[in-house]
Amino acid sequence: MEYRNGEYPALRDTVEAYLLNHAKPLTQSIVEEEVVQRYDSSLLTYIRAKSEQVDRIEQKLEAMIQTQQREMDQLQRNKPSILAKKWQQDIARRKSICNRLTTRLEFVRELKEEVDVLSSKLEALAEQKLRKEEPELARRRDTILKKLRQAQVEQIKQSHNIDREKRQDLGRSREWE
Repeated sequence: MEYRNGEYPALRDTVEAYLLNHAKPLTQSIVEEEVVQRYDSSLLTYIRAKSEQVDRIEQKLEAMIQTQQREMDQLQRNKPSILAKKWQQDIARRKSICNRLTTRLEFVRELKEEVDVLSSKLEALAEQKLRKEEPELARRRDTILKKLRQAQVEQIKQSHNIDREKRQDLGRSREWE
């Protein structure tokens, strides 16, 4: 190896070539991993926020239903002898409000507990919000995952090709026997 101006140019070129061929994919991999981790972390934050939001809505609806039921019970205990028509309308209105609030509460509880094939509705809502608020992060993550899936498909294809070649070679070797 030739030594010039305090260095080995051939060694420097070899190291640079190595870094270009190996460090760039490694750096790319690290960046991709960071994007996916950042997306997952953001998604978890949104899921927690949605979960807390559902809990608050559930508590608020329960309190509103209790208030309406108390007021309806109080109205029923104090049935007037005159103006009974207005009293009946108030009772009917309170029952209608209670029914509507109960329906909403049931929906919130179903939302909280229902599970889709891949994730809960709550997680789907959180992901929808994340994608809306951070579209660039979502796009980058989707691109990375698409590349990973394509690489996996290629690996599977190569594996199948190798298996097919082995079977063909095995078939040929049996023909010669």
